[in-house]
Amino acid sequence: MAYTTVRTLTLQVADTSKVKGWGFLAQFVEYAQKKGTFTVHDLTKRFVGKQVPSKGGEAKKANTARIVRYAHWCVQQGIMAPVEV
Repeated sequence: MAYTTVRTLTLQVADTSKVKGWGFLAQFVEYAQKKGTFTVHDLTKRFVGKQVPSKGGEAKKANTARIVRYAHWCVQQGIMAPVEV
């Protein structure tokens, strides 16, 4: 799947066993789980501009590129899956 197509897909959480700890990925997947089905646009509305702590301890602001990157990674790892229409 191409990196850019993840922006247009409707996604759902498939497997959370690979998500460990805290930070942006954990918050990202937790929100997605509560939402059920969602798009990258929904995630962007929720997270853009939020300060999220990273592994190094410093807080980084979430931006659209970071959200798309995380969504793509989650699809590639099987954490999120496209919803079949």
